[in-house]
Amino acid sequence: MHLNRSPERNAFESIYINHCRQEKIHFRWQSNSDYTLIYFSQGNGRRYVGDSMDDFKAGEFIIIPPNMPFAFISDYEYVSGGCEFVWMRFHPDFAGNKFFSIPEISLISGLLKKADRGLLLDNLSEDIISILQDMESMNRLTRLVTFLTILDSLANLSSTMLTSESYQPYTSSDDMERINEVCGYMNLHYQENLSAEQLGELIHMSAPSFCRFFKRVMNKTFHRYLCEIRIGLAQRLLQSTDLLTEDVGKRCGFRTIPGFTARFKDLTGHTPAAYRKTSKVATY
Repeated sequence: MHLNRSPERNAFESIYINHCRQEKIHFRWQSNSDYTLIYFSQGNGRRYVGDSMDDFKAGEFIIIPPNMPFAFISDYEYVSGGCEFVWMRFHPDFAGNKFFSIPEISLISGLLKKADRGLLLDNLSEDIISILQDMESMNRLTRLVTFLTILDSLANLSSTMLTSESYQPYTSSDDMERINEVCGYMNLHYQENLSAEQLGELIHMSAPSFCRFFKRVMNKTFHRYLCEIRIGLAQRLLQSTDLLTEDVGKRCGFRTIPGFTARFKDLTGHTPAAYRKTSKVATY
């Protein structure tokens, strides 16, 4: 099973659960008709849910609603030991369309409602983590009861919504194929001077048509998306290496130091030097 290809539930299970390990996760946009829940116990990289883009790290629990596009990619630098995670899927109506309306399930219903924009939880207790890692080996009935108990417990944790309020998921398979082609290319070639003409050619569109298409599907311009990829990598390099600021900018695809500094401050609110100083202090 690969994180870059969503597993299917079979006809004999309401809830799909798999404990997985991968050396490297490759970028691939996808969506499905289920709720998708992922707990990362090891590894890090970038997480894309709807129009949101941010780092993921070990200890995070993500809830992705039905038909919400998402993707993950391993850290830009190779991470020894790879990624380990628990992957879960269930359909909203797996227990009937009135199941989540009964009083005993009210906390879970509230959790899933908040998850309409994608949800991040990262303060899981050791007990919950231990159960998540053991659920795959449980028999089907025990797994179902345990799964509902876990959701009920998660509903009491603080959480962060991932997508913007204005984002509307797209469901067209044609849109999915084209945006996967373009975004995958951008994640591989972010150091290059990419243009609308060049990216449009990948999916047989003129530059103006491509710009309109990307903004409609991703709720942001392709320039913004590319800048977020570059700045995300820059943040990682500033935190984890002693590279000079100008070398970080060049490595991330910026042609000039003033341009790098301006874009970095626009997205993070800090200059690269200030961000490095703050992040170094936070790690001690």
